[in-house]
Amino acid sequence: MRSITDLEAIIGPSRVPPPPVNWTLIEEGTGLVFPDDYKDWASRYSTLEFDEFLLVGHPGTSETPQEYVQSWADVLENMRRWGERFDQIELVDDRDVPRPAPPFPVYPAPQGLFPWGNTSNGDYCCWLTDPDPGKWTVVITTLHRWWHYPGTFTDVLVGLLNGHVRCPMFGPEGLVGATVEEAGWIRES
Repeated sequence: MRSITDLEAIIGPSRVPPPPVNWTLIEEGTGLVFPDDYKDWASRYSTLEFDEFLLVGHPGTSETPQEYVQSWADVLENMRRWGERFDQIELVDDRDVPRPAPPFPVYPAPQGLFPWGNTSNGDYCCWLTDPDPGKWTVVITTLHRWWHYPGTFTDVLVGLLNGHVRCPMFGPEGLVGATVEEAGWIRES
């Protein structure tokens, strides 16, 4: 499992103080307990954008837990509607080979998808939640294609940046060599 230190080794330390996050209110408001690696990330970084492509939102930019969930309401509704319309999704592996699979549940359903980012192509980056936050995994979807990675938020970010993880929606290079922008700061990874 990768850590925030591994991410920091690739993109450097934050130059901007991250907004504070009231995890108690967010977790009470969402009914979710967020993974420690995400909490570590949010304690060190603000919203990050990689190559003007992947945007990783920061929970501290919302005034209330309801506002935090509301900021993802359209994404959640789009995923929910997709799952209701189709009894199967196209789940792709790292080589972009598809297979039919049942749709993932969507928050607030138990063990449902909950978003943490999006791309300029309209892809949604989500967790597949679990009562044990240490078991949350990552799902990235275009809604037409779905990719499930059995690792953590930090595993995916570090892997996409160092080339050890390949998400078909991110192209063959992933985010290797990505420019990283954080609240007004731009740097090369």
